[in-house]
Amino acid sequence: MKSYYFLICSIVIFFSCNKTEIKSDCLTASLSENGFISDIYFGQKKNSQVIAFTRPEGCRQISECHYLSKKGKIEFERIFEDSAGNSCKLTERFISSPGSVVWEIEIQGNGSPWTTPIETVVHYPVTEHSAYWTTWPAMGKNDGEWRDPLCIKPFEDLKLSYGGTEILNPNSIVIPMISIFEKDQNKGFTILQSPQDTILDLRLLTDQSGHIVFKRENHKISKDNVIHFRMHIYPHIADWRGGLDFCTKTYPRYFNPVSARTDTVAGCGAYSSWEGEPDTAKLNKMGFSFNWKATFDFPYMGMFLPEVPAHERWERYHQGGVKVGNGYTSVDDIERYMKRMKDMGYHVLCYFNLTEAGNNIVYPAPRRKAKEDKDLWRTPNDFVYYTNVCKALLKRYGAENDSPVYSNWEDCVVVDPGEENYKTHLLTQARRHIDYLPSSSGLCIDRLDWLREYNIKGDDGISWKDNVPSRSLLISWKEIMKELGPVIHKSGRVIFANVLTPRIDILEHIDAVYDEYGHIPLSLNRSAFMTLRKPLIAWTSSANDFKPDPDHYFQRHLYLGAFLTVPYPGNDHTILPNPETEKYYIDYGTMLKALKGKKWVLKPDVLKINKGEAKANIFENEESYQVIIALGQDERSSVSLTGLDSDYSVCKILYPGEENGVSVRPASINREMATFDIPLKRGCAMLIIDKN
Repeated sequence: MKSYYFLICSIVIFFSCNKTEIKSDCLTASLSENGFISDIYFGQKKNSQVIAFTRPEGCRQISECHYLSKKGKIEFERIFEDSAGNSCKLTERFISSPGSVVWEIEIQGNGSPWTTPIETVVHYPVTEHSAYWTTWPAMGKNDGEWRDPLCIKPFEDLKLSYGGTEILNPNSIVIPMISIFEKDQNKGFTILQSPQDTILDLRLLTDQSGHIVFKRENHKISKDNVIHFRMHIYPHIADWRGGLDFCTKTYPRYFNPVSARTDTVAGCGAYSSWEGEPDTAKLNKMGFSFNWKATFDFPYMGMFLPEVPAHERWERYHQGGVKVGNGYTSVDDIERYMKRMKDMGYHVLCYFNLTEAGNNIVYPAPRRKAKEDKDLWRTPNDFVYYTNVCKALLKRYGAENDSPVYSNWEDCVVVDPGEENYKTHLLTQARRHIDYLPSSSGLCIDRLDWLREYNIKGDDGISWKDNVPSRSLLISWKEIMKELGPVIHKSGRVIFANVLTPRIDILEHIDAVYDEYGHIPLSLNRSAFMTLRKPLIAWTSSANDFKPDPDHYFQRHLYLGAFLTVPYPGNDHTILPNPETEKYYIDYGTMLKALKGKKWVLKPDVLKINKGEAKANIFENEESYQVIIALGQDERSSVSLTGLDSDYSVCKILYPGEENGVSVRPASINREMATFDIPLKRGCAMLIIDKN
């Protein structure tokens, strides 16, 4: 990134004159005559000489900059060319918007398709008081330790990818944004790329000197594909909440659940194929609410509810050769189980998967077994190779044969849900769930990690991967969810997902996240940022996850607003019943249940710890605010709250191991601020404040 230093210096010198300005309510950006941001002001006071510009990597400008100014909008247009003679037109618009400046970017090619990274570069002049923050899960570390992701830090050399390059990549971000602060002046601003944009692969690069790059890759540059990006520059005080508040309010459809039933269904969960009679008294104390029915009802992946009469039984898939029950089930059997759970006050979510098909798939394709087409579904290899599913099979670039891409689960294969025939199959499967399982509360979709892949047999008109057209499975996901989401939601059901590609832009139709890796610190952190206004349920694989400190484990989940997976009979690769572990769930059950319907309170400066070493966060639901004080090192803590919709007349404290709350009054109230002096037990307390 230091190669940008000389370019930036020349920009500062060359464009220090002939500036124009774009203004919003409380922010002014100065623009050079060549389309660069050269200064940013808040109100009447100069903030700093922030230099920012966009360019295609490895290209040179070969035209003059054409300038157009209208009321509230300034537009620049330039032509760039790379060393191979590929060229494109870059158009940038700076638009006055309430509270922020909007920065629109368009790129259109002039000839044959090609690609190069599209970079938005920012140089921030760092001082000794400068700090920054983004939605990082591990803050650049990879040692497995939990770190508070809500801490701001001095500028560092980091390379962070949007959604991560693999499931447990610590160098990732969840929302394409960065917030920059001057702590001594209590001010800052956020640069946000719209989650509504078509973003394929994006990296956020930073270094100690204040260089920042949003680097977008694998976009097709051509005359028939105009690339659009939209960025916001938003000022606020030096609080990480400011940028998130703006983001959730500007793009609510990615943060708010669609279904009105979401908070009724969500709570502590399980992932079990067991169909026996549960201990309802114990589960209720732990805050249990739903079971994501583990994957063994279906005969194989992709055939979740075979198209047979409701009474006809089929052989369930035997993972590892293990049978569930007698090894068979039917639509009627599944519905009876769900009805029993519903009558007990619990919910059941059906397993669903858009990106994997078959089980025990072999290559080359074996001989077809079915004599008639109507029976092709009965054998997974027939289903994969001798139906239209074969058109959806992935093939990686450079593969020497047509071998499908295999999953790591039971030799199933990866499929593209954007392929029209397979999309139709999946939508048909979803409608069968609605028609034949009335007691189901919805779906939980697994394995979104495959959305990082590209299908080189397809062409979405957007992706240009490894110098060939392709179809991004991310684009396929968005296309099928435009249809699948409304189908499920109009039936009164919810959609949860095991995301595994942690990007906010894939959650438009998702009501809650059930994170299979939520017991791992970095995954818990990243899922928390995806669920600022949605429920989060985190995995617990075994009692070993509690080590060395069970209280720390439960309290970091509370601090980030996460429900847990409870010990439940038949749980698949997650925690099983055991009195030694169950006691912790019961100890924290009342506090977990108080998180029903939680939304993060993101008003800047809403919460401060005045004394006592502890972590604190604040949530709200329709009835109350929930202030979590966790991981405390002292016997008492003092917190101040500002701007809440409450007269503080009804407040109580919940503690681990105590079922009933203790009434409490503020130590002081001054204008909009209330201060509470709170004793801690096991380093923890939850302050519940009723709303007016």
